[in-house]
Amino acid sequence: MTPRNECIYPCSWLIIIVVVVARIVFLCYSGMRSIGEDNTKNGMKSPKKLTFIINASLSSALSSAVSLYRNRYGNNAVVSLFCTHDIEEASLSTQTLEHALGSADMVFLDIRGDGKAVGVCERVLEKTQTPVALLIGGSPRMMSLLRLGGFSMKKIMQRSARRSDKENRGGFSISRAQRMMRIIERVGTFLPFGPLKHARNWALFMQYWGNSGDENICNMLALAVREYCGVALRKPPRPRTYPEYGIYDPLTDRTWSSLKSYQQDAGSDADKPTIGILFYGGMHFDQSVVPA
Repeated sequence: MTPRNECIYPCSWLIIIVVVVARIVFLCYSGMRSIGEDNTKNGMKSPKKLTFIINASLSSALSSAVSLYRNRYGNNAVVSLFCTHDIEEASLSTQTLEHALGSADMVFLDIRGDGKAVGVCERVLEKTQTPVALLIGGSPRMMSLLRLGGFSMKKIMQRSARRSDKENRGGFSISRAQRMMRIIERVGTFLPFGPLKHARNWALFMQYWGNSGDENICNMLALAVREYCGVALRKPPRPRTYPEYGIYDPLTDRTWSSLKSYQQDAGSDADKPTIGILFYGGMHFDQSVVPA
């Protein structure tokens, strides 16, 4: 009997030791997993990546607006800027651009013409679901890259082409797209749901960019981060728009659409000499008004 009891006791202790070790391992694993989850919840989230491909002349306006955005909203977004001239002249590594496009949370494009930049965007973006906003109109190749939420210009162009074939009419055209966007913008104001909401957001992006200025571009970034990057931000103000042509007072930052309204408000004195300086407005307003 004794040998039998001597065999049972060591086996029992072995079982107890295995159970204790297993319990310790389980607790250690659970602790590490909890710490990891707590770090994810309480640690800083990675900033959202916004990639811009634009004309070099607009880079300073974007950089200034990014500084304003960070002062106002913090470091929840990082902007990567690429100039079309550098892409076309091959002074920028294609791999660098491809990586920035492929890893972006949102892409903004202001590309004039159908050069190398468009080809790189087509090749990379067709493999992703990244939201893409065009900041100006463009060729059908450029327009087909536009996609925001449930709004896809490529799908619209494909439907338009099929419909045109059946009716023996011309295919998709930029003028047709512009007419469609004016309608969508008006309808989207009253019915901001589904694809109409995203189409309206595109119209807002173009208005922010087209009217330039730190406030407009900062608000454009805020709208993008809020709507397409999942960051909780307050709704930004609508774009500040300027007349197609008019009079601008740099001291008061006011504009007038007619000479008569300017004279009435500004108290113009006809007996004093008046000097007027002509300069560009729109997206080049900031660059033009400084030297003026």
